[in-house]
Amino acid sequence: MKLKLRGKTLAVQLLLLGTFAIEARQKWLEGGIPEWFTKYFSQTWLVDLPGGLDFSWYLITIIESVIAVAALVSMARGEFLVRRDQIVLRSALLTSLFFFVMLGYGGRLAGNHDIAAHSFQYFTGILFCLFMVERSDGKNPKQDL
Repeated sequence: MKLKLRGKTLAVQLLLLGTFAIEARQKWLEGGIPEWFTKYFSQTWLVDLPGGLDFSWYLITIIESVIAVAALVSMARGEFLVRRDQIVLRSALLTSLFFFVMLGYGGRLAGNHDIAAHSFQYFTGILFCLFMVERSDGKNPKQDL
């Protein structure tokens, strides 16, 4: 039996893994909130949340970790194979969309429009990846990526 691969799906999985695993790992290893994060958000309503800025920082870290693990699970499930559904990968991409909306909002909240603009660019790229994954999940193998 010949295995049919979705090459672009594998590329999307690796992109998610590379983007989110590296960031999450770095945050977990650093331990604690960096000074720049406190500086950016010290004058925002985020300091009034239960747990203060710690909550926001670790929420970002947890979401990045979840997306990285989802990319790994997607790869382990063989979602890059034509015969497999891509439910985990789609979930990771959708979570990524909400994550970049959250980062964009944070950038705007802190008055850092560069972060907001970069988040929009990432959002657009992830949206395109989601479109490609949805398109590749069709019944017609000739549409595969």
